[in-house]
Amino acid sequence: MKLEKALFDVYESGEEVSRCVNDILLSERYCAACEVYRVYLQQNREKAELYYQQFKAQNDKVFKQAMDVFDLAIDFHNVQLAEAAAMLVKTMKEAYPNFYAAYFKQLFGN
Repeated sequence: MKLEKALFDVYESGEEVSRCVNDILLSERYCAACEVYRVYLQQNREKAELYYQQFKAQNDKVFKQAMDVFDLAIDFHNVQLAEAAAMLVKTMKEAYPNFYAAYFKQLFGN
């Protein structure tokens, strides 16, 4: 009787160890998948940041040029030149929604 109980306990312990090993393997697999996804998001963030910096630099340059055109329009009392500069600023403003849509797509993927 004691031998049977001892064998049964050994069998149960083996099954428990097997379940624990399977849990550990599943946890390791999940951790590896999370790490892959973390690296993917980090790379997306770096690309999106570069995209943002390029857009900002280009946008700042265009805005400075528009302000220079406004200054010229004021100096020479030229209404058409002022309207052209205002249209440039308006066009820049309308580009922001498309930029942010592309930025977030780059940041988070599809």
